[in-house]
Amino acid sequence: MKGFFKRIVFLYLLLYLISCSTIRKQDNSNTNDLERKLIEKADRHFTDRKYMEGVTLLQNYLERFSVSEYSDDAVYRLAYVCVIADESNKYYNYKNAEMKFAEVIEKYPESNYIYACKNWIKILNLYNSVTGIQIKRNKFKQENKNYSVNDKLIKENVVLKSENDRLKKTLSELEKALQR
Repeated sequence: MKGFFKRIVFLYLLLYLISCSTIRKQDNSNTNDLERKLIEKADRHFTDRKYMEGVTLLQNYLERFSVSEYSDDAVYRLAYVCVIADESNKYYNYKNAEMKFAEVIEKYPESNYIYACKNWIKILNLYNSVTGIQIKRNKFKQENKNYSVNDKLIKENVVLKSENDRLKKTLSELEKALQR
């Protein structure tokens, strides 16, 4: 289940990066080339699996251009990097992703990313509920396994007590025989 989800996230990342560049390229009026290039550079870092560089670039971008045409792009990408299931991605964390997608919705209600954020939140909620069910199932199995282990130990204890009683009886018979 986890491997399947990772593949879906990776494919979505590729589609996302392609769609992000085309969304903003269609509206070239009043765009700031430097801001656009910084966002595109962060996208390249993510594509090249250089997550730390991409996140640092976006965080610096938001400090420098806190109110700009591309602020929602930067915040969305910071949220999105949290769902990229890759061993080299230290930002991979579904709980953080959910909070950051909610932040995009709250801070930028007119953003082009609102529907994507809402969909990601639904996906993450679904994943969390499936994971919760699996955790409960594993816990139930473990508890039942413990019960069967306990049952085995109880039976073994009864057998050992019976063996101990038999050995005590044999020992007392031997002591009586030696006393005669």
